[in-house]
Amino acid sequence: MKKIVVLFVSVFCFNLFGLNVDVNELKKGKKIDFINYTGAGRNDPTSAVRGIGSSLADKMNSADEARFMMKYSVKRVVSDKEPEKLSAEIFSIHKDAQVDHVNNIRKILSAYFEKRFGYNKDEAYALAVFSTYYNAVYRGNVDYLKTVYKTEVMKNINAANAGLAVRYDEWPGKTKILIPLSEGASGTIDPDEISGKDIIKEVRKDDGNIEPRKTVVDIKEKQIEKEKQEIEKEKKRIEEEKKINDEKKKKIEDDKKKIEEEKKKIVEKDKEIENKKKENAKITDPEKKKQEDKKIEDEKKKVDQAKEEVKKKEETVKQEEKKNEQQVTDNKKKEEDVKKKEDEVTKKEETVKEEKKEIANDELKKDVKKGDPKAVDKLNEKEKDLAKKEEELKKKEEALKKNQADRNVIGDKIYYLKIREFLRNGNYNNDLCMIDAANRKILFNSNIPNISGSKYDLFAEGIVVITRVDNEYTEHRLTLVDKEKLTSLKTGTDNIFHRSFVEIRDGFIFAIVKDKDQYFLGRFDKDLKLTAKSERRIAQDTFLTFYGDFVYINSEDKKILVLNKADLKFVDVIDPTKISSK
Repeated sequence: MKKIVVLFVSVFCFNLFGLNVDVNELKKGKKIDFINYTGAGRNDPTSAVRGIGSSLADKMNSADEARFMMKYSVKRVVSDKEPEKLSAEIFSIHKDAQVDHVNNIRKILSAYFEKRFGYNKDEAYALAVFSTYYNAVYRGNVDYLKTVYKTEVMKNINAANAGLAVRYDEWPGKTKILIPLSEGASGTIDPDEISGKDIIKEVRKDDGNIEPRKTVVDIKEKQIEKEKQEIEKEKKRIEEEKKINDEKKKKIEDDKKKIEEEKKKIVEKDKEIENKKKENAKITDPEKKKQEDKKIEDEKKKVDQAKEEVKKKEETVKQEEKKNEQQVTDNKKKEEDVKKKEDEVTKKEETVKEEKKEIANDELKKDVKKGDPKAVDKLNEKEKDLAKKEEELKKKEEALKKNQADRNVIGDKIYYLKIREFLRNGNYNNDLCMIDAANRKILFNSNIPNISGSKYDLFAEGIVVITRVDNEYTEHRLTLVDKEKLTSLKTGTDNIFHRSFVEIRDGFIFAIVKDKDQYFLGRFDKDLKLTAKSERRIAQDTFLTFYGDFVYINSEDKKILVLNKADLKFVDVIDPTKISSK
């Protein structure tokens, strides 16, 4: 799984060199039943155990590596390379350590998080709980971890020590707990990818995790608020820069006019000098002629000097213009980045809302288990509401089936893609038409000349088609077409297989991405930006089927891949040659 990290704002009290605990990556952890030591032995006081974490944090505030005796250590591993991946702090349990209960590991980590990153006690404990789950889930899974963490991080771990074992007797000397860090705010481009239902579902199995889950949601809400504030600041900075660019552009235009005026004066001066030369040629007195020639020579020197100055001014203006144009381009890029960050924050907010609903439901179930009569009444009421909504939905579905039309029909308008001419290598030139269904007449054709694919789909934003970039038929793009005018609204930047399907589900576009001679399933947003891409290669002439939260598609070797619809991450593979006996 490739992990894309938002490089953005700071969290809470302070951050350390712009890096903080990546809360969302920690949330990937599942419920694990740790096997702890249960026999008689020492009972270390909580203050002593937490003291280990505090001591390590104190040392880490002035170093990149710290040790507590020969038992525990923390190493900070950061890198400017691979910005799409995470840095980390690695908490190691060495062979001399005698820790034998997961709660003690959580106490150490909790104290460390408090002092190192400035979290309050509840926040730190919640992160410690998720850290132990997370590291147990990915214990030894270096194939996954190397897709998330920078190469420098991976140099410090291996399959034998990565993460946290379930059994306490496998901890000493074999444990490297990864504390994921992100630049600035600990968020990601796709929140559905980070806290998917299939992962959170495991954490929900333990009622004892409700409070930590609440706390982590609170942390995310704080981060979202800080990201919003930083976005607003960035917008203001961009507006200020745009004003400065406009002022510079005006000054550059004024300077250009002044230079043109100076050049005209120089031309006039050159003419005057030429006329004087002609007049001087008529002078017969040698002495007088010599004096006049000297005057002309002096004037010519001044004109030549003026020409050099104008030339320098022109060069300076060109450089300023080029610099200003670059700043304008940079501002546009910044605006795109801000828009992207706004979209990400919106997605995060939706995810948090869903998580809060899940927590509320789990709390209610917990109270029902306890026999709380109020909770029982509330649950009964919710079940009645749910039954009512299901009945309403059923009626709507039945009504839709009675009047169901093709999905390429809106009202009395039919959107139809007709083949104009066949080209080579399976390429076409196509026309997109709008047909008046009632009168069976074409209202008008699209003016887009390079529609190549034979597949298209509609959603709220418009019609999505595949267009050809050049006449070599090597590069194709998704293009969004206006539903009323059939004009091009925008074109994507990713290369699309020209025979790809175009499927729109839940506001996202699914199509086959071509990378050289390899093919992948791509998921695009309404702006035609690639938000997810399958890790595994797919067959170019594959079928695509959706079922619940999953996508079924042929792999390159013609097996059936099962992918998560929200992020296109690998879930399972089905071998069609093996028939179940059940």
